Amino acid sequence: MQRTTLSLEDDVARKLRRRAADERKSLAETVNELLRRVLADQVAEKRPSRVRLKVYDAGDVLVDVNDRDALDAAMGAP
Repeated sequence: MQRTTLSLEDDVARKLRRRAADERKSLAETVNELLRRVLADQVAEKRPSRVRLKVYDAGDVLVDVNDRDALDAAMGAP
């Protein structure tokens, strides 16, 4: 475990101490738990959500897209 000094504003320190006492945990345990939660939430927010695409049956192939003349004819090109 790494030891670190934090400079906390008075109101934040009070809330942390109160929370630690309520949960019967040390201040370090409380700070670690809260930081882990915030950091995990940030990672989760950055993950792109999966997009579900609907699949449709377009029917039989009417023209070979590699056949330029067939494409022109299907599209009514002069």
